Amino acid sequence: MPRLACGTVRRILLLLLLVLTVALGCTALATPVPALDHGERGLWVWDNGPTVDPVAQDQLLVFATNNGIKTLYIQAQTLLYDQPTALAELIEHAAKSGLRVELLFGQHTWARAENHQQCLDIAVTARKFVADLTTARPVGVHYNIEPHALPEWGTDPIGIANQFLDLLGKLRGTYAGSGLPISIDMPNWYDTFSLSRQGVTRPLNTFVQDIADRTVLMDYRTGVADLVSLAAGEMQYADKIGQPLVIAVETSCDVDPALSYCTLGQAVLRANLDQLVKQESQFPQFSGVAIHHYAAFSTLKP
Repeated sequence: MPRLACGTVRRILLLLLLVLTVALGCTALATPVPALDHGERGLWVWDNGPTVDPVAQDQLLVFATNNGIKTLYIQAQTLLYDQPTALAELIEHAAKSGLRVELLFGQHTWARAENHQQCLDIAVTARKFVADLTTARPVGVHYNIEPHALPEWGTDPIGIANQFLDLLGKLRGTYAGSGLPISIDMPNWYDTFSLSRQGVTRPLNTFVQDIADRTVLMDYRTGVADLVSLAAGEMQYADKIGQPLVIAVETSCDVDPALSYCTLGQAVLRANLDQLVKQESQFPQFSGVAIHHYAAFSTLKP
């Protein structure tokens, strides 16, 4: 067998190295990009008890973990002033349990222009609270402001809606640079209510979604078909603007039975949520589901 010259051997080795490099590069390019996580499971916690009482806190964290909850929306607008240390400890304990926390704030009267400063003052306090934390931090702030609950909505819905949107814009400015994303709760019918703002007329949900970092749709119905249907417009707009959308359900017993899983129980709720996630996962910006709220959900029949 003839011997190859050293120069020939080097050329062959270089050629093999080039082929190998190209092959590895193609493999890297072919690696699929991970899809958006559709697995958010949020839970509103309006009661202060789980924050300030150690026993109640342990019960909350165990319940959340056992029920696949990933993010707790913890009411913070009074705790920031009355029990800031307890709030910080809850955030830390939740993190150790693998749970995220969003600071939850809610008051429909804030929508009025005359009350905006009340809301903004709390936001400033929240921002400072988070900035001063030396342990685990909340992953964002969460607002439940429902202007349609005001009596003025019946006589001047356009005016109140515009004041509400003004407030949301001011909140964005207040949190700018804080690293705290803003989640905003929104009912499922805002896509049927249009208004003019700065010379543009379009559904209210689009204005809200444009301001929020993430929208949580209060899609309060029972049955997957209704949940999917009523979320269609908001889900399509979320995909259009590239903003995550969470679809939420109700478990309270003091509302119309058609809106809540109160009488249906946990098994039906879980089955419906699993099916909902499966159906909505076709939308890139669908990021999961949420349940309103802890006190009601934790007492549902099996």
